[in-house]
Amino acid sequence: MPAWIKTAIKYTISFLLGGILLWYVYKDTNFDTLIHNLKDANLSWLTVSYILAMISHIVRAYRWNLLMEPVNLHPGLRNSFVATMVGYLANTILPRMGEVSRCAVLKKTDNIPVNTSFGTVITERIIDLIVLLLLLAIVLLIEIDRLSAFVLDMLGSKFQGADTGKSILIAFVSVIALVVFMVILFNYLNKRLGKTKFYLSVKNFLKGLTEGLLSIRKLKKKKQFILSTIVIWLCYYYMSYVMFFSLPETSSLGFKAGLAILVLGGLGMAAPSPGGIGSYHWIIMQGLVLYGLTEEQGLLFATLVHSSQMIMLISIGLICVFATFLISRKTKTTSIHENGK
Repeated sequence: MPAWIKTAIKYTISFLLGGILLWYVYKDTNFDTLIHNLKDANLSWLTVSYILAMISHIVRAYRWNLLMEPVNLHPGLRNSFVATMVGYLANTILPRMGEVSRCAVLKKTDNIPVNTSFGTVITERIIDLIVLLLLLAIVLLIEIDRLSAFVLDMLGSKFQGADTGKSILIAFVSVIALVVFMVILFNYLNKRLGKTKFYLSVKNFLKGLTEGLLSIRKLKKKKQFILSTIVIWLCYYYMSYVMFFSLPETSSLGFKAGLAILVLGGLGMAAPSPGGIGSYHWIIMQGLVLYGLTEEQGLLFATLVHSSQMIMLISIGLICVFATFLISRKTKTTSIHENGK
């Protein structure tokens, strides 16, 4: 099958997934009420969220430069920021296109080979994935009681009549059985599919990710890299946390809820739908139900946060696309003058 057909199928599935999830979360929504509630939101907190978002994007560009230093790439903060924002814009249109787009921009502005800069982007994504998984583990630990109650409520029909201890034991045994089954299945597939093209592709991909992660040891400024990563994720946290105060329904939510929304939002945005459309709305809606909100109230918050962030990313992304051409033209002109001399 030609590569362009595979790509077309992949993105068609992505758009379908986003569309189905978006239809599902909004199918029972009264849009007049939703719009009215959005208009009544305290948008002054939106300004604070935007400022935090911009700080995170600038620091992300700086951190990317730190990753490129060991391979002797020095595009400058301005060009890295422009490339980063174009990448965000691309991700709102086509999932996973942002990583390639960022590198393509640096190719235009600084003539940096795409394959060289792409390795640093992969490394960056691995670091963020590890941070997200660590935060997920923390949320699971600090909210174990709330999550247990939620799961038991979902499984209430199966465990009806059983006491809480028995229900938790059944759920625990089920999880252990699932893990054992997955281990057995993995070993079976490893023996049966060990030499297939698909298996080898996955194996090589995981090997590449491991090598990318280990490349962090070559960093010249490790402390700055760690600090910038902390700043990025603190900004991510407060970007969504301050938005709690924009709605009466969420204004009383605290630190734990903010951490849970950060993690759930990250998972929603990581789903293979354009810009997290549908997946973000659904997972945030369900997450806020854990904290006593109705699905309608959770969807209102998800709509406010996602829509406002998308407007910002698209607006700045388009400006940065225009800036890319200006920087590229200026770079070519400078190069011509230097060669002429």
